[in-house]
Amino acid sequence: MPFYKTNTCEETAQVTLETAGPKTFRIKEPFWYQYPEGFSKTYRNGDVGVEISAHEGETTTDLASVPSFLQGVLASYGPHLLPALLHDQRCEEIRAKKRKGEKGLFLKRSTADYEFRKALADVGVGPVRRRVFWAGVALGKYFSYGPHRCLLLLLHLSIGIAALAGLALTAFGVHWLGLDTLWFGVLGFALVVSAFWGRDWSLPMIGILAGPLLISVILFTYAVMFVVFFWDGARQTPAAIRKARAWIKKLWEGAARKVRGTSGPATEAA
Repeated sequence: MPFYKTNTCEETAQVTLETAGPKTFRIKEPFWYQYPEGFSKTYRNGDVGVEISAHEGETTTDLASVPSFLQGVLASYGPHLLPALLHDQRCEEIRAKKRKGEKGLFLKRSTADYEFRKALADVGVGPVRRRVFWAGVALGKYFSYGPHRCLLLLLHLSIGIAALAGLALTAFGVHWLGLDTLWFGVLGFALVVSAFWGRDWSLPMIGILAGPLLISVILFTYAVMFVVFFWDGARQTPAAIRKARAWIKKLWEGAARKVRGTSGPATEAA
């Protein structure tokens, strides 16, 4: 395991965390990530490793940033915790450079994402789960540092997911848009075009092939959460559901006032 207490000893790192908020923590003691054999020299910048610093001031971490609808599959902590803390620090360094107006941040974030994926492999995270973790952070890179590329990527994903959905519907006898077997060609084209994304070629492939399942999971999860939390009003209710609950309540009360106003006793004109 390439995570050690310091860069001068081979004692395995044991991260110490302090609670900072309901879902945030602070790293109490620093630890060290040693680049393993096979780590690309292109990404090393001449370094042999990196120190993950203890948090100071208002700096915190939410551990692995996993959306609520995926937490049944990917937890925010576990074997991937140390790589997630390493990636958190790299992302904060890149955000600091963005505030200073530095350029080339997309490439720097790509380096951080590659480092994260390698660290996941080093601590024993399986190939499927580490690809899913990497795909999540890589997609965030496009949103944060490549808005134009992000639009192209979303268009690519939309075409591929639509083609896969069209094929699935055709298999069940639903002839969506009347394209039928043409969906197979569209899907194949979308998968082949993934090669043009360079090192990120697997990102659109993962998005296309897992997209329909992911969308189904999101819709089901939020439908269940809406039912569970709608009348609860608990503080832990997700913000989106709190807003929806307040909006529906306001709409209901407005409709009730109108009903009461129209059903009251009529007054005769003077």
